[in-house]
Amino acid sequence: MNDKSAGEKIKELRELEDEFTRLLENEMIYYDEIDLWKKLRKIFAFLFIVSMCATFISLISLPEGVPVLDLFPDYPLQVSSLFVGIGLLTTSAAALQLLSDKISKIWNELGLHREERIYLRAYETSATIDSYLSEPNPRRKIYFKRLALQNARELTENVDGWKYGNIRLIANLIGDKIDLLKDNIRRLVLSNVAKGDEKTLEKISKILLKLCGYIHSPSLDELDELNNMMKEIPFKEYKYLTRKEKTSAYFYSKPRIFRLIFASSITIIVVAVLLYLEQNLGLAIAVGVPCFWGAFTGFDKIFRMKEK
Repeated sequence: MNDKSAGEKIKELRELEDEFTRLLENEMIYYDEIDLWKKLRKIFAFLFIVSMCATFISLISLPEGVPVLDLFPDYPLQVSSLFVGIGLLTTSAAALQLLSDKISKIWNELGLHREERIYLRAYETSATIDSYLSEPNPRRKIYFKRLALQNARELTENVDGWKYGNIRLIANLIGDKIDLLKDNIRRLVLSNVAKGDEKTLEKISKILLKLCGYIHSPSLDELDELNNMMKEIPFKEYKYLTRKEKTSAYFYSKPRIFRLIFASSITIIVVAVLLYLEQNLGLAIAVGVPCFWGAFTGFDKIFRMKEK
């Protein structure tokens, strides 16, 4: 009986590994197909913003009520910039639409479903935890711990967006259990990957493989067992911040630096526009100084900053 049980466990682990390999290959195919198009979209998005700014500056620098072509002898730079800006604006807008359609098509054809992404990140987190636990070299252990935490964060983000559909019967049947699973992964699994001891990490590795098994072959009993296993994990205080939250925290932690950067940027833009409109340097400086102090002192109100 024990040999049979051990044999079934080995077979199950091999099935999970085969499924992980299949999904990982599919994810690599998707990234290979979409990588170039995403880079092109970033380039054309930047070109769209630049051309829009160039068009706006050219428009405000030309006299009103006069045909544009008649202004060319007196304002050759502004008129040329206007036509070039309009051309680039139209071209980049059309390119962005085509690229967005192409990316959506690739996503629909090759993109992984959320459950598949959860499976990949759960399996990767389990594998990196095992590597951390078995690695004797302290410096390598640090690397595997960081990698495990990174994978656990991606797992948490994917699980947070996990929906059980709009069918009321399914929502009533498993909605509370899925919500509990999502909360357990964020509150218990992620926090212990970040701060838990090795004994707890060993439990988490098994739980994540159990999660993979549930996604591969879902059942209510498996879901209940998963939540029960997670209840045994000790709670660790850990605040997980998304990339946006990290950026905001860094921004608000250094108000003086960003106040200076903001005020300087506004002043440079104002002075550059005045010089482009062929105003003299004295006027540009006279306008730029109050703009700098206005932006510098108004920074706190604009971004709701509070002095500590």
